Amino acid sequence: MTLRPLLFLPLLLTGAIAAPSLAQNDYNDQNREREHRQQVQRDTDNHYDSLAADNRARLEAEAQQAERERWADSYSSGPQVEDTPGQRIVRAARNGDPKSMFIVSANYYEGGDDFEPDPAKGLLWLRRSAEAGYPEAQMTLASLLVQGQEVPLDKTEAAYWARRAADQGFAAGHMMLGMMFENGDGVAQDIDQARAHYQKAADGGFPPAQARLDALN
Repeated sequence: MTLRPLLFLPLLLTGAIAAPSLAQNDYNDQNREREHRQQVQRDTDNHYDSLAADNRARLEAEAQQAERERWADSYSSGPQVEDTPGQRIVRAARNGDPKSMFIVSANYYEGGDDFEPDPAKGLLWLRRSAEAGYPEAQMTLASLLVQGQEVPLDKTEAAYWARRAADQGFAAGHMMLGMMFENGDGVAQDIDQARAHYQKAADGGFPPAQARLDALN
């Protein structure tokens, strides 16, 4: 009936039912905004997770093919000369060892025995190591992405790799995420998240994190 809403008017006037305050509306708006940011972050992480899974599958197929070719060569070419350390680390990398991939990447960047400097190959193996879950590689890639060195500037992807490293307890990952959340770089600005990551970085033995916590508190 059209008169039913009027039954609530005396209750509102007497304060028995409180009308939504501006503060409550602001609080609800902030919650919705936070939920939206979190959903965007989940969608972004899912996107990069999917890319990393596809790349891992490709890498496994390449490693299997390389191993088949190595065995075919060993049967066809007779006695083999003993592998050099560089060849052994490349073989381990091709067989899927994340740390070996990272070492191969560093050798291609820096040059050395059995390696001619080749930044493109260095970046290729760095990505493979990061995708295989090696936290040092994930942080190195995040650092390149956030500065636009060797790769196009992409702070959103940088935050993804920093988060992957942080999820493994890597203090530097938490430190980078703290800075990104504090400044709104690659992620929506969120001081509470910044504090949380700085705290984890400080707990993990990363001294600069405590200075940032003190500045925010």
